[in-house]
Amino acid sequence: MKSNIEWNLWGKLDPLYGVASWAGRGRDGANPWTDEEFYALGADWLDFEVAWRRTVGYTAGTVLEVGSGAGRMTRMLAQTFERVIATDVSNDMLLYAQARIAAPNIVWQLSNGDSIPAEKDSIDAVFSSHVFQHFPDNASQLAMFREIHRVLMPGGSFFVHLPIHAFPEVNRAYSDLARVCYRAYLGLSNVRASMRRIMIRLGIKKGYMHGVSYEMQVLLRDLAALEFTDLSVSAIGVRTGPGIHCCVAGRKLQLPG
Repeated sequence: MKSNIEWNLWGKLDPLYGVASWAGRGRDGANPWTDEEFYALGADWLDFEVAWRRTVGYTAGTVLEVGSGAGRMTRMLAQTFERVIATDVSNDMLLYAQARIAAPNIVWQLSNGDSIPAEKDSIDAVFSSHVFQHFPDNASQLAMFREIHRVLMPGGSFFVHLPIHAFPEVNRAYSDLARVCYRAYLGLSNVRASMRRIMIRLGIKKGYMHGVSYEMQVLLRDLAALEFTDLSVSAIGVRTGPGIHCCVAGRKLQLPG
């Protein structure tokens, strides 16, 4: 995946700020994260978990985390599920987390960002937070949802945090104009991302974070086409910070018999 290059760099430069990019909390900031403060942010899992249970529910067997980073949520997942497969594209972040989280039921797996390192129909549940927003585009996000469908057992569920937007449908002309403007913004953002990745390859090591949102109606349509069922969108306020976190949940279709 194109965005792997910046996340591998964050794993080397500042694995905590790369995950929790709050103002002044970088290694060179006024108030850099300590391990204790960083892992305390994992309490947000309690808010996500309530919403997951309220919508599609989950089986507390094996959960796969897409984009575990330095393990902010992974430690909490290990207290809820029998087994956790924590995947990330940054080996440095995985090593950082593994050295600080002593949970025997976690398996740390390096990912290429395009596919999930798990067999078909082998996972009870898939979780991800603060990851899909940094994918290069909606096509990459949808490709990962396709991978989630592949690895989930029939009847298994997912809960994924990602930015979601919706255009007001009461005025079709306004909605169409808003879509055009957003596509133009994404085009400029992609050009900027490409330039920053070139700079990283040239050895100009400055961290960069790309962001992309998914239109809600299109997202639900795309996920239904993958044969996910019981789809729902939640807007969640988490306990450790401001802002609303949009999440989508669903279940892999389980055929009768």
